[in-house]
Amino acid sequence: MAKESFLLYHGYYEPIKNLSLEDKGMLFDAIFQFSISGIEPNNTSRIYMAFQFFKNQMVQDSKKYDRTVERNRQNGLKGGRPENPKNPVGLKKPKKADTDTVTVTDTVTVTETETETDFLNWQSWGNLIVDNSDPVWESMRGRIVSRSEMDNFISVATRNKWVMRTAQEFRTSLKGFTPFGQTQQKFNRGKLQ
Repeated sequence: MAKESFLLYHGYYEPIKNLSLEDKGMLFDAIFQFSISGIEPNNTSRIYMAFQFFKNQMVQDSKKYDRTVERNRQNGLKGGRPENPKNPVGLKKPKKADTDTVTVTDTVTVTETETETDFLNWQSWGNLIVDNSDPVWESMRGRIVSRSEMDNFISVATRNKWVMRTAQEFRTSLKGFTPFGQTQQKFNRGKLQ
């Protein structure tokens, strides 16, 4: 069975856009003639050079189509596609990524007074940031943080037993903190960055 169609690519338009409507019509007719019967236009024709671009692509597309038809024919001779294929599209399973496992064990004993001290420090550092009176936070181009966001941050840090012993560790952790379901926006002195 002969192929009853051909492809025209958008990229074809650029080289022929300046042809006259008459030449475009002759080219279009020549493309159909070649597709249906294999007849090429006369090599002295005004459209012959433009036609060669179309012809080359049509021959490549036809060869690709013929390879696909032959592959499908060969697969059909083997009995066709199985009822429940394990790999329906013929793709190989992805390989697992190389992994390195590093186990680090370190014991930290935290007493109740250390936890209380951390919490009080966090509240103190957080108040400076919320009140916009922490020059280091401002130099880090930290965003404006509301009281409720700060309370949420400290609550998450406490619940997950984060270790932030210095104000700089606190600021760095806060800068990367985004409450669940919200996008992080950067602010500097009330202006969106």
